Amino acid sequence: MGLVVLPGEDLDLGLLRVAGEHAAGADAQLARVAADPVGAVHEARRHIRSLRALIRILRPLWGEEESGAARGALRAAAALLSPHRDAHAQIAALDRLAEAIGVGGRSEMEWVRPVLAASLERSTMALADQAGDARALLAGCAVRLRMADGGAERPRVDIARAVAKSAGRARKSFRKAREHPRPECVHDLRKRCKDIREQVRALVPVDPKPLGRIEGGYDRVCTLLGETRDLEMLRDSLAGIGPELPEAGPLIELLRSAAAERAADCTEHALRRARKATRRGARKLGGLLGS
Repeated sequence: MGLVVLPGEDLDLGLLRVAGEHAAGADAQLARVAADPVGAVHEARRHIRSLRALIRILRPLWGEEESGAARGALRAAAALLSPHRDAHAQIAALDRLAEAIGVGGRSEMEWVRPVLAASLERSTMALADQAGDARALLAGCAVRLRMADGGAERPRVDIARAVAKSAGRARKSFRKAREHPRPECVHDLRKRCKDIREQVRALVPVDPKPLGRIEGGYDRVCTLLGETRDLEMLRDSLAGIGPELPEAGPLIELLRSAAAERAADCTEHALRRARKATRRGARKLGGLLGS
């Protein structure tokens, strides 16, 4: 997205500015959901994800209670948009999977795909109201961001310590997912990697080469774990529609098996990547940011 602190900019003010731009960006995307539901929801959720990660760094400007309320509001806004995002992601995952295993042209696909497409259509019908509610939640966060800039009285933020803490959480989550690669542990790893990715991404100009490499490493983990998540949702949805389409039963089982296998491969690959991404300790990452 290119929303980063500027060279020579005060880091506290820079991150506060970037956070405000993410809030404005999310609102602008939600204002255009009628014209481009898929693209607008995707971009709005990306802005919200970035904003949540930055508020973790900037919480001394509000205090624990206020920053927690802001993150909760953003979490609720993202949840309102999840049904539409998930419905579209499953169709995209189905198309990729069908092409990969060579069943995209089978006649039974004409029964399977429309069932998932109907879920997307239903979510699109509800999207205008959900986007409006999400915008209201974002407006509250935007007010908090403006209040946080208290001028000379504004407390300083230990950015290096906050980012290093996020790195430590990601490392801890990786170890747990490696030992117990259950869906909930893998999903938690994805969330922790997103936090550190978004925080580092905003700070890359501080030390572009090493921070850029760190951000890229976490981004690859997030991409793989995102594919895992989409395949798992697709597998579960296919199980649900199987009884409705007995004629397509063999194809559905083939797709479910392929989705499970591909999800396992993505998870294994992601864990290898996560080991490398989280290897740089929290102290080293904090050192790059001046702690």
